Amino acid sequence: MINNDWDLLCVYGPPQHHLRNIFWVNLSDYAAQIPKPLCIVGDLNAISNLTEKQGGSQKSNPANCEFKNFIHSRSLIGMGFIGPAFMWSNGATMDEPIFERLDIAICTPDWLFMFQNNRVMHLPRLKSDHAPILINTYRVNNMKTKFSINFEYYWVDHPEFNNLVHNSWDSNNLSIVDKINDVGRELNKWSRKEIGNIFRVFEETKQQLLGVQMDSHTRDTKQEEKELCQRIDYLNLLHQRYYEQGSKVNWIPNVDKNTHVFHLYVIQRKRRNQIVTIKSSEGNWITETSEVINFLVNHFTNLFKRDPDEDILRKI
Repeated sequence: MINNDWDLLCVYGPPQHHLRNIFWVNLSDYAAQIPKPLCIVGDLNAISNLTEKQGGSQKSNPANCEFKNFIHSRSLIGMGFIGPAFMWSNGATMDEPIFERLDIAICTPDWLFMFQNNRVMHLPRLKSDHAPILINTYRVNNMKTKFSINFEYYWVDHPEFNNLVHNSWDSNNLSIVDKINDVGRELNKWSRKEIGNIFRVFEETKQQLLGVQMDSHTRDTKQEEKELCQRIDYLNLLHQRYYEQGSKVNWIPNVDKNTHVFHLYVIQRKRRNQIVTIKSSEGNWITETSEVINFLVNHFTNLFKRDPDEDILRKI
C-alpha cells in the first residue's frame, strides 16, 4: 500500500504553434513549485523527437524546443506504453495520413520509485481523433518466479568470499560446468545465511543506530555508534555494487554513496526487458501474465516441432 501523497497534473497543450514555447516555460516554472512526486498526463500537442511522428513533414518543429527543455529541466521520465505507438491521427486513410504520439504520460523519478509496477495502456480510438490513456499504478504479478543461481557483484567485497569459492571449487572432482554450478549454489546459501537481504538489514541497522543514539544521554554509546556506522557504510557499499550490476552502466561515481541513480537505471532496464502484453495471431491483445506465458510456450513449442523442410516445400 502506498501511503505517500503525490500529484497528478492533467495537461492540454495549446494547438497553436506560437503559444507552445511560452506555455512550456510557464508549466516548467509551475512544476518546479510542486514538492511531491508528480505524474503528468494529457494531450500535450508536442513531440520530443521525430520517432514519435509518422507521415507529414519530418523537419524539426521549433515550437517543440521548450517542450524538450521542460522534460530535461524537470528530470521527467517517459513511462512507456502498451498498445498502438501513435495516439493521434489526422483521419486520412490514403491521402497523406499523419500519425503522432501527442498524448503521453511522464513522471518524476520519485513518482516512478513509488509505482515501480505501473503500466500505461494506449486504448483504441473510437469517436475521437485521439486515443485515451489508461494508467495502472499497481499492476500485480501473481506468477511466482523460480529460484535461480545469480552471482551478486557485492559478494566479492566480503572477507569470506575468496576462501568460500576456493574451498567449494576444490571439494569435488566434477566437470568444470558442474563445479561452477556447485560454487553458485554454495554462494547463494552462504549469502542468505551470512548477508541476508541487504535492504532489510540496512533498514534494521539504521533503526539500531537510532535506538542507541536515543540512549546516548544516559550512557556511553560511542563505541556502539562507531560499529553501527561502520556497518552502515559497508551496507552502503553493497547497495552501490548491487545497482552497478543491475544498471549495466559504465560510469560509477566513487564518492557519492547515494544509489538513487542506479536504482532508477535498474527499474527502467527491468521494465524494458519485460513482456507484459502480446498480440495473438487472431489480432487480440493478451495482457494477463499467465496467458502471455502460455501463448509464448505454445508458440515456440509448435515452432520447434515443425519440420523446416515442410515449410520449404509448402512455399514451392
